[in-house]
Amino acid sequence: MALSPEEVEEVAEALCVRSPDRAIRSLLVDRIPPRLWGSVPQQRAVIDQYRSDLQTLRGAKTNSDESALAIYLENAARLLGSQPAAERCQRLAARIRRGPTWVVLFCPREVTDWRKIHPGAEGIAADVPSGPWHRSERPGREAWVRAFAEVERIAAAVKGDPRPTAVYSSMPYSLGAVLGSALLNELHGRCRFFQAEGPVHDIRWVDYGPRMDVKPRPTPVLTHLSTTDGREDHVALICGVTWHPETDQIEHGLSVAGAEGATRVEIGPAEPGHQALPDPADVERAVRDLEAAMDQQVRRPGIEALHVFFNGPLAVLQRAAGKLHQPKARIVVHDRGVDGTYWPAVAFEGGRARLLAPEPVR
Repeated sequence: MALSPEEVEEVAEALCVRSPDRAIRSLLVDRIPPRLWGSVPQQRAVIDQYRSDLQTLRGAKTNSDESALAIYLENAARLLGSQPAAERCQRLAARIRRGPTWVVLFCPREVTDWRKIHPGAEGIAADVPSGPWHRSERPGREAWVRAFAEVERIAAAVKGDPRPTAVYSSMPYSLGAVLGSALLNELHGRCRFFQAEGPVHDIRWVDYGPRMDVKPRPTPVLTHLSTTDGREDHVALICGVTWHPETDQIEHGLSVAGAEGATRVEIGPAEPGHQALPDPADVERAVRDLEAAMDQQVRRPGIEALHVFFNGPLAVLQRAAGKLHQPKARIVVHDRGVDGTYWPAVAFEGGRARLLAPEPVR
């Protein structure tokens, strides 16, 4: 079980800044000679080292290292005595030993081994139709309404729960963005997203983070490819990680949304495909690149709506969607139908997401 970045910072601050004399000297007595305890710069160095150690432990994958982190926090709790930080450390240690409390299952492909991956966890599964219903029905129809309600139900179930969540989902991009936005903002980052990879008969679920043990690639993965100038009040952000959609498919979605002639901005990897993000560093960078691109476009002067067309790993969009709960302009996420054309499906506006019910172009 991993701590969120906020929790790492909170524990480090509680142990090392608020109570440096007692906590540092007790925890690190064997590492730091007593003659070095006196000066502020040297004490600061100890604090930085402690934070580094804690983050290293946080990123560990083996049971033994996770146990070490739990022991580390339990010892800290005893050393802090009656201070408020002691109770916090004890709760975190207990949670690490228990593993994720929630496992969200929102997918037609059953994840049969999640209990082995997350021992002691409690699963919450979405009640949605089987099969590719999102391809055969347009947004706003019965299956979409049912799935959207399930997203809201799951978000409400974990609301206010301080424990972590593991998310396994295979769903329309628009609803995946709603789920990602809701969970990231309700749980304040205490969730990790898993991505389905491989052929249908041999699905592998890969941890797409966020992961503190992985540094993003230093250079952009999703770079600017082209801009087609058009209307300034509507902008289409087209991100093709696995493949780039055809112009007429994009124009259909814009027409249904009343955004014909919108300015189009395309971003993506140098070589789109299912291997475009080969390692975790690429995933971390892709999330940041997508977040930055959406933020840049919604800041355009005079913009009313940003239309997002995404093709790639769902977990990347879900993580980037954490920024969508308070957009500076309306953000519409489009999904593809069975004929390959796009439809506006979900709009983020005023801190909320709503399901759209577009009518076909006549």
